[in-house]
Amino acid sequence: MHCTITTIAESPLDRDVIWCGTDDGNLQITRDGGKSWTNVAGRIPGLPMGTWCSRVEASHHEAGTAYAAFDGHRTDDYAPYLFKTSDFGRTWKSLRANLPPLGWIHVVREDPRNSRLLYAGTEFGVFASLDGGMSWFSLKNNMPTVAVHDLAVHPRENDLIAGTHGRGVWILDDISFLQDMSSEILASGFHLFNPRTVTDFHLSSRGEPYSRPVFAGRNVSPGAILTLWLKDENKDKVKIAVKDESGVLAAEIPLPRSAGLHREIWNLQTIPFAGDGKKYNPSLTGMTGLTTVAPGLYHLTVEFKERTVSVPLEIRPDPRVVFPDDERKEAMAALGDVLKTSQKMGVVITALANIRRHLNSLEGDMEKIRETLPEFIRDLEELEILLVPLEKNISPPRMGVFQADWETSLRGGHPAFLLMILGNSISAYPSAPTRAEINLLADINHLLDSAIETYNSLILNKIEGLSERLEAKGFKPFPWLKKIESP
Repeated sequence: MHCTITTIAESPLDRDVIWCGTDDGNLQITRDGGKSWTNVAGRIPGLPMGTWCSRVEASHHEAGTAYAAFDGHRTDDYAPYLFKTSDFGRTWKSLRANLPPLGWIHVVREDPRNSRLLYAGTEFGVFASLDGGMSWFSLKNNMPTVAVHDLAVHPRENDLIAGTHGRGVWILDDISFLQDMSSEILASGFHLFNPRTVTDFHLSSRGEPYSRPVFAGRNVSPGAILTLWLKDENKDKVKIAVKDESGVLAAEIPLPRSAGLHREIWNLQTIPFAGDGKKYNPSLTGMTGLTTVAPGLYHLTVEFKERTVSVPLEIRPDPRVVFPDDERKEAMAALGDVLKTSQKMGVVITALANIRRHLNSLEGDMEKIRETLPEFIRDLEELEILLVPLEKNISPPRMGVFQADWETSLRGGHPAFLLMILGNSISAYPSAPTRAEINLLADINHLLDSAIETYNSLILNKIEGLSERLEAKGFKPFPWLKKIESP
């Protein structure tokens, strides 16, 4: 031991109250700004003499309250020593409770918003207490088992930050659920905690796709962090309904099924209304990015086992970006039309794929068909003349712009690929759609409408005749096909 001060804490409530802990087991307090000191280590019951004082924490809520942690592993004492005083060090009580018997304490913190919420960083992880240290539970989650040397609650973000020995900095985002937790909440069947205000940031790229990845920690997923408590297993398909101030549904988030404390991330995305006032779910054949909701106040509502729980959520705009309301409305309407077109494209591609699939299934019977239905081959060739151009223009085998033929590549790619790029462009950039984007969407719709007209008027009529003759001769007919109804 070197008789060195290892930890010092000034009371945030009284600047004249200062605590100092040393490596030779002393714990000193001054109440007059350092003019005089009192060693209170001898008043701590059950503390071996000379034990290193690893951390002292002055309370954020009471000037006379402090917490002191001691570390005896240098003398082969691996027990956790944690104490609290409420009278400026005159008396102390142990807060060891159910902390693991092996794992000395490096740091203790009192939550700045809730005096009964404590955090302890030990040699083997981080723990928390909801009852002022009477009982503890692990906050490990996906953290490795590692020594936690320091803890801090971010004053603005309200995140718990843990500094570890050799495994970097770990952050538990938005600990308001711990600050608000109570025995009443734990006893209830369901509870949705108030989410913190979220900013709809516009994300940017941090590197070229072919360059070495940027070395950086993973940020919290963009969107609103929703924390909820389920006492029992959720056997019903209950969802969180997100509605704006006018009551319009913006999104639905499924509740988890298992009991316990859960955290969900809503990415703020919504399916916008198309120009016809309807919403269209994205099609797998025209995948595209979705837009985020407009900034404002939203309400998260859950109807669970005859209870209705509702909490507010404020969404702020990105302060770096100017996105006028009128331009946002134009962009959302345009993206709604893109989604409508993607559904139309999905219907056309599926219809063409069904026909091609059945034609391929006839390959094994083709010799018999030639013998019994020689005219079928001529009709089949006529069907191919109609079908192949539609497949080439609408239903490409691959999506990439450089995987198409030269002519299609020079036009930017197949329509499904162009529609995907168009939707991503409109949803990602904070402005009204450009005239070129609107014209491109019109061109794709014209192509699809022409394909639907050809399919309905020509292909179906020809297939009906082919299917009847196949079935009459004992061959497998075409599956039941119907006209394409454009969304």
